Amino acid sequence: MALELVTSTKSPWDSFLLVNQFVINISMSAFCVHVNDDTPLFNAHYQLPHYAERVHQDVSIDVINPYWIDRVESGGLQVLRVELFYAPPGLDYVMGIHTDSGMGDRSKINWVFGGAGSLMHWYRVVNPKQKEQLVTPVGSQYNLYEPDEVKLMHSATIQNPAVVQIGVPHNITNPGQERWCYSMVITDPVTGSNAKFGSVKRIFTNN
Repeated sequence: MALELVTSTKSPWDSFLLVNQFVINISMSAFCVHVNDDTPLFNAHYQLPHYAERVHQDVSIDVINPYWIDRVESGGLQVLRVELFYAPPGLDYVMGIHTDSGMGDRSKINWVFGGAGSLMHWYRVVNPKQKEQLVTPVGSQYNLYEPDEVKLMHSATIQNPAVVQIGVPHNITNPGQERWCYSMVITDPVTGSNAKFGSVKRIFTNN
């Protein structure tokens, strides 16, 4: 089933209708799909870094295996950047529920190392409110949601790699394990926006 969403809305109620229509009409596989390809993400010399606190930063494309760049480009899409979300050991946390760059059909490819027991969760909006555009440490935009604004729809353990939906409210829970999540930001050169879930999925699953 093709995923077609308008990516801008005029009011919280429009946002409510948009996300709930999206959630109702797709299967759980449209939140997260495992890619059956164990080709290493990194060049041979790269080592996982360690920090004293949680970190969100860009990673140089130079350390990424060119294989993955070529795979994405073979499908007519582009790799904008790769982000690292790092959590040190002993930090039990629940990430804020959020959408990347507002509501819509947007995707990334994630690789998770460590973080045993961590889960990614997706939600639908039940109490729509006007949202402020916030900015991450790498300059990307996001919107936060309070727990009473949403209802849990699906949870999954991320298998490496996985295409994940980022335009629906989502978050991560991690039970205190050291965790590295490398997130490949993929764009559609035609629209200049994040590539849609189905577009990325087709490159790696042929359906």
